[in-house]
Amino acid sequence: MTGNQLKEAREEFDLTQVEFAIAVGKSPQTIARWEQLKEDEIPDSRFLELAIKGLKVEMTEKNKKKSPK
Repeated sequence: MTGNQLKEAREEFDLTQVEFAIAVGKSPQTIARWEQLKEDEIPDSRFLELAIKGLKVEMTEKNKKKSPK
């Protein structure tokens, strides 16, 4: 995962860097630094890929609960 891909994923969730950092258990400074990598590979990007998949599941579940039946 590159810095640009991370930023796109974060923005897809409509989260700030701080909110995203809390959600994935990293510091906001780390998220900002990783996003600055642009086209370079993020260290430990497998962790981020899994965290983003988890966030997608969590958001889907949350949206299902909000939807009227």
